[in-house]
Amino acid sequence: MIIGIVGLLVTLGVGGFALVKVLEVTLMNSADAAAGNTAQDVKDLIDSDYELPDPIPVGNSAIVQVLAPDGGIMRVSPGADRLVPVLRPEQIERAVQSAEPITVKADQSTYEGKLRVHVTEVNGYTILVAVPLEDMQHSVHYFKIGLMVMVASMVVLLGLATWYVVGMSLRPVESLRKGAEEVRGAERLPLPKGSDEIHRLAVTLNSMLDRLEHARARQRAFVADAAHELRSPLANMRTELEVAARIGPTPDLLEDLLSDVDRLGRLTDDLLLLAKSDDPDRLRRRSERIDVGDMLTAITQRYTGGRVPVEFTDAESPLWVDGDVDGLRRAIGNLIDNAVRHAVSEVTVSLHPDGTGVRISVCDDGEGIPEDDRDRVFERFTRLDDARSRDKGGTGLGLPIVRELVGRHKGSVTLRDARPGARRPGLRADVWLPGV
Repeated sequence: MIIGIVGLLVTLGVGGFALVKVLEVTLMNSADAAAGNTAQDVKDLIDSDYELPDPIPVGNSAIVQVLAPDGGIMRVSPGADRLVPVLRPEQIERAVQSAEPITVKADQSTYEGKLRVHVTEVNGYTILVAVPLEDMQHSVHYFKIGLMVMVASMVVLLGLATWYVVGMSLRPVESLRKGAEEVRGAERLPLPKGSDEIHRLAVTLNSMLDRLEHARARQRAFVADAAHELRSPLANMRTELEVAARIGPTPDLLEDLLSDVDRLGRLTDDLLLLAKSDDPDRLRRRSERIDVGDMLTAITQRYTGGRVPVEFTDAESPLWVDGDVDGLRRAIGNLIDNAVRHAVSEVTVSLHPDGTGVRISVCDDGEGIPEDDRDRVFERFTRLDDARSRDKGGTGLGLPIVRELVGRHKGSVTLRDARPGARRPGLRADVWLPGV
């Protein structure tokens, strides 16, 4: 605000200075024109056969002196000095040579202040027409004073108006600042009235606070679930070791301990993967062009000789995507692991082009997932009622990992029945990825 007022003051000052100069030049030109006209009138009288009147009549405040060839004053206008010319001889000579009016200080005559003198020679006579500049100087002086008062008043008024307008404009911002200082928990910033930029800023900030609150709630829930999941195998291991310490080791002790250790290992690996998947720069750093058919062939070969066969049907032509090959392998591997865990007799994997991308389908012939639960299974640590056992339920992070990794590749995951209407509808997981 201060910079704006200073800039306005400088602009008004420069404009006022230019205006004063224009006024001075205009008034000076007007005085020169009046003196020239009077001199021409006197010259016309001299050129005529009429004798010059004494005093010479003039229609303005001009001072007229007509000098004889010997330099003496021959005729004057009313009120003019009859003894001393307004110009010295050398000044008259300079004015005649330059053919321009000159400004002199009337120190050699009875006049005060400055005079603007027009010199004309005709038939040996010298006509001196002097216009006092005192009135013009007073006019310019008063104009300067009025201009300064006006500029100062304008600056003060504009400063006060600017201060008021800026204060009114920043009042909603101050309200937001105070609201942000007092926000606790689920509280939100007050919304200003209207629909201007400040209102939209408050709406955006409240939306950001909602996202932060959701992220904190999600983090708290995740930590609580992770602690619960980690506590279960640790509690089992502690119980088994305490029983072994009391009655001695059982034949199944090592196998049970290894099972719990494996479960802890899978859980920590999944938690680490989810933490890494939250880093958007990781995908950009590890992005490469991937032949999806070759990748799926390598993945499905790992299940050769398993409990149920896993058959892969490749596309008719190679299909390519850009992404993190390790992340996509983990996502598709999780889907196949889930299908193998719940399948009865077979699991099929197929690859097809789909619009601008590729579609990977993983199908099993198990019991499937009810339609109402298909979104819920993508939440972390979610297990359905028929899959809560330690042997079949996994860590509850498999499908959430799939959605996280596929989402990082700007893809999508959908679940539906593999065989709609059958007694065992199975489950079909479709992964769509943008192609290249």
